[in-house]
Amino acid sequence: MKGVLDISKSKINFIIDAIMFLAMMFMVGSGFVRKYVLLGGRASREAFGQKMQMYLLGVDRDTWSTIHLYAGYFLLFLLLLHIILHWRQVIAMYKQLIAGRKQRVLITVIFLITLVGVSWITKRVSASITRFRPDSLALYKAISAFSTPSTPKLTVTLILE
Repeated sequence: MKGVLDISKSKINFIIDAIMFLAMMFMVGSGFVRKYVLLGGRASREAFGQKMQMYLLGVDRDTWSTIHLYAGYFLLFLLLLHIILHWRQVIAMYKQLIAGRKQRVLITVIFLITLVGVSWITKRVSASITRFRPDSLALYKAISAFSTPSTPKLTVTLILE
């Protein structure tokens, strides 16, 4: 006798793939909303002459960004689940494409080293961008001094926190 939760692997896979498709479509839609509908500061000033606080469905641009981010995390989770469900197929194709065991091990090691390297670089770049955001500056001072009327000289001093 079949239970209520007795679902075949192919049905689970179909459900995950369908939810992944919907999540991808939501990511595309929320990305377009952020980029083209709810304008950021510079685009808002260019379009309206001042920075406007815009809303879509009662949600502002920053909240749409957060929703977009969490939808991305959800899609990543579904992608990992999809790979786990297809792991045997991935291994079989890998063994078929690369016949020698030594070559497979070498390619796997190179892949893992590259993955760790890209992750480390991404973390470093992200940290330096966060440190240099204009809203985290303790002091921003621009002093304009002209040595002669024909050669303007601008000195900009940035002091970080």
